[in-house]
Amino acid sequence: MLPVRYGCLVLLCLALNSCADQAAAGYFSERLERPEGGTVGIYGFRFDDRKLTIRIMDEGGLAAQNHGSLASAVQKAEAVAGSNGGFFTPEGQSLGLVIADGSTFGRIGAGYLNTGMIVRTGEHLYLWRKEEYKQKLPKASQLLQAGPFLLDKGKPVKGLSDKKPRKRTIIGHDMKHLWWIAVTDPISLHDLAIVLAESDEVGRVRIKRVLNLDGGSSSALWVKSEGMIENHFGNIRNYLMIVPKESNQE
Repeated sequence: MLPVRYGCLVLLCLALNSCADQAAAGYFSERLERPEGGTVGIYGFRFDDRKLTIRIMDEGGLAAQNHGSLASAVQKAEAVAGSNGGFFTPEGQSLGLVIADGSTFGRIGAGYLNTGMIVRTGEHLYLWRKEEYKQKLPKASQLLQAGPFLLDKGKPVKGLSDKKPRKRTIIGHDMKHLWWIAVTDPISLHDLAIVLAESDEVGRVRIKRVLNLDGGSSSALWVKSEGMIENHFGNIRNYLMIVPKESNQE
């Protein structure tokens, strides 16, 4: 028989693991305090990258599309959640680098909207700055370039615009195993960064990095348990899917 203190330690570890698993996957909806007063809504899906991973679904363009909508794409991908993806030109070309199921679209982009990379390599998932990706140049099966970063090391990134409040689609990571994808009510990038940084937890996750994806009329979020949370208007170029690891292995 284990001594009492060791038995208590085992129970504590089990409880902590149970809490971590409980926080690892599921829909969340929160109101966060804005710096000027009032609140902003954030609606998202959190997940653990040891159980779930990403898959990029590309439309091939804006005219003749492979899926036609987020609603169709999530069904084909057998996803548990999905959102819109990266930026694109009026002609329908990806603004930055995209890798969908091993196929490459676009190229590494420069500028404000291309500072970050969501990268899947084998079993691993990363949220990197563009410079980090270029240093490593891993063989990625799924990749989405977007920007700007809103948080890094849990702190607001400097130089973000405080103009043009609009709906946002964002992805956050605790730099361990927990992530979320989310859409928000209309808000500026600057104010959203402050709101996220001043929140102890968002979606029950202590987020360290947050990357901005395409937003406005492109913002969209679907969660299997809830249905369509926010739908995009018009055609968009690609989608970010959250899928079980075993359903999309290389």
